[in-house]
Amino acid sequence: PSGCSARTGSWSLPEPGYALHAAERCRQTLYEDADPFRFVEPGGILDTSASVYEAVDKRSVCVRGSPFEAKDRYDVRLEAAELKGYRSIAIGGIRDPVVLRSLDASSR
Repeated sequence: PSGCSARTGSWSLPEPGYALHAAERCRQTLYEDADPFRFVEPGGILDTSASVYEAVDKRSVCVRGSPFEAKDRYDVRLEAAELKGYRSIAIGGIRDPVVLRSLDASSR
């Protein structure tokens, strides 16, 4: 599409042999955000509620209609974790026929 560039919202793949689909770009909006249409970023909010995703070719997607609302102040979100305990699982197996026969006998 004419007028689609990195400045206006175009994604292209630099690696040869890979394909990029509009659905893949659209699906990125569903990851780890409270609102799938508004992305809170350090410098502002990206609103994708009216975005249009258009395949340019097999390797490029153009996205239009996603205004960025700049914040007055740049924020940084820090994420951390603390130890709450441990979780473990053990899986074992027995191949020795003598042990297996004795297990069968003891289960009766």
